[in-house]
Amino acid sequence: MTPRLVITALVSVFTCSACATSASRAPQSTPSTRERFSHPEELVLADSAEFRPLDRRIAPRYPPDARVAGEEAAFIAVAVLDTAGRFEKPSITFLGPASSRFRDTVCDYLNRERFAPVMRADHRRRAVFVIPLVFALTGGEWQGKTLSDKPVRDPMEDQGIATYIPQLDSLPHCAS
Repeated sequence: MTPRLVITALVSVFTCSACATSASRAPQSTPSTRERFSHPEELVLADSAEFRPLDRRIAPRYPPDARVAGEEAAFIAVAVLDTAGRFEKPSITFLGPASSRFRDTVCDYLNRERFAPVMRADHRRRAVFVIPLVFALTGGEWQGKTLSDKPVRDPMEDQGIATYIPQLDSLPHCAS
């Protein structure tokens, strides 16, 4: 099967207790969401059009060992982009079933790449992105499919970012 990666940047926060997966590695001391998402009251909800990598690579690479194993994944990464266009690594949180291979690939990609900062009223702002990721193989279960943001964007807009962030506490995230 030929690997195919679809990345759709949708903006919202997705919380679903049934979607949480345990990390495959031994747990490390985990900083609280308050430490991982500093000053949540200052965050803005970014629009999907604002997910603009400055490099030509717009998506993380398919993990080679997952491709060889025929493994696919579809999950959401929630992360904060700082005013310099870098994702705050401790904020990168995963919702949905994904092996550490895929999570590590996304952590590396978001940590390494630079993105256009989010602007509001001509000022750079820290922004929450929710990035649905589909790692699909040709002929696989996820080929041609995407994840919707509607079930999460609506509650995020209604309740606000600061209210949602504590719900991300127990979910897998990138180590600092």
